[in-house]
Amino acid sequence: MGHSPLGIWLKTLKRTEGEGEDAVQVDLAPGTKKKICDLMHVLFEHAIRWEWADRNPITAVRQRSKRLSVPKLLTVAELSSLLFKGLGLRERVTVFLDFGTGLRRGELAGLKWQDIDFENRQIIPRRSIVKQRVGPVKTEALGKAIRWTIV
Repeated sequence: MGHSPLGIWLKTLKRTEGEGEDAVQVDLAPGTKKKICDLMHVLFEHAIRWEWADRNPITAVRQRSKRLSVPKLLTVAELSSLLFKGLGLRERVTVFLDFGTGLRRGELAGLKWQDIDFENRQIIPRRSIVKQRVGPVKTEALGKAIRWTIV
């Protein structure tokens, strides 16, 4: 991470897990620290462009984004059990729709019946719901039609 003041600061960043008396401070994951580092790099580059700064101090900071643990992959039996025994109908439909379209959670949550064109067999995501706020889809490509075929 480097021994620059920014590198030392980045090393101290923590998040809170739990609430009240059970709350504990936990180090941020390396990937999260890397994202913060990358964002700071861009911000300093803009500051240089606007002559608010004459150098980018974050370039002295090295931050890896290696995972802390290997994600556990579900077996076919575990996935089947989750889908058909652990989820309600609405959640199951959402998961299958995600499998087939690759839409983000927010776009899936934002779908309305009028976004589905059954005659032309396509879905056009027009909005996203994130943190209970309705907004536009994240990228321009997501506003394009997703077609399906019947096999």
